[in-house]
Amino acid sequence: MISKFGFWQRESSRDYKDKKRPNIIIWDRFLSFNPGALAQPKIQILRPLRYISIIFCCLLTSCTQENNDQKTWQSFQARNEKHSLDRPYVYHAHVPFDWKRKDHPQDTSVVDTRLPIAEFFIGDETEYIRITIHTFPTSSLSSSIPPQMQVGRWKNQFDSLDPSALSTRTESRGGFQGLFFEAEGTTQNKYCSILAWSMQLSSFYLKKLQQGKNPLDQYKQADYTIKAIGSKDLLQQHKEAIIEFAHSFELIEEFT
Repeated sequence: MISKFGFWQRESSRDYKDKKRPNIIIWDRFLSFNPGALAQPKIQILRPLRYISIIFCCLLTSCTQENNDQKTWQSFQARNEKHSLDRPYVYHAHVPFDWKRKDHPQDTSVVDTRLPIAEFFIGDETEYIRITIHTFPTSSLSSSIPPQMQVGRWKNQFDSLDPSALSTRTESRGGFQGLFFEAEGTTQNKYCSILAWSMQLSSFYLKKLQQGKNPLDQYKQADYTIKAIGSKDLLQQHKEAIIEFAHSFELIEEFT
């Protein structure tokens, strides 16, 4: 039998015959050390437990918050123009701390749009995910590369695709609109998965930038793509973080 007094518990002795008489051994010991306890309301006796519970909840919340904050905002440069190596920072995104970033040296021209403006690697040398960010300067909507064409190009990078794993959907945010592409298949004798976004600057904001007086506006007139490719298992493991990264990618100065 278990006897309970406040928050103390004691298992009754099997030899204890008078079961109708309450077991007050622990209570008596408590009172002998604290005679004033009888005069204290029960809520005062239990108050320390409440404080302990509050402290425990705060510590738990702090640990949870720390795990959620293992990311940092990082900035990205635009492409330089042919006559200059200036590459101002116009984009930023929320990036996990453990992603390894690779940028081109500041004195290197990245006019060639085949070069990414930045890369990230997740994993190690034996198995990793490569994330590339490309921007495509544009002066008009007609000169932009349609998202459908980018998706077609990504499909052609595979030797074979699993039809059941193909997925394409529209997305829009931050003045851009385009397509999200997800697929699995074989490329260079390896089975890989891909997550990719082709985002096009809307005609409304393109015209607004062309009429703007900010010197940075000319560098913002660009579409962008984000592509993550790697082994199926590894990509699945980091899929949520990659999607959150892609969704956070935006112009530092938001459109108003």
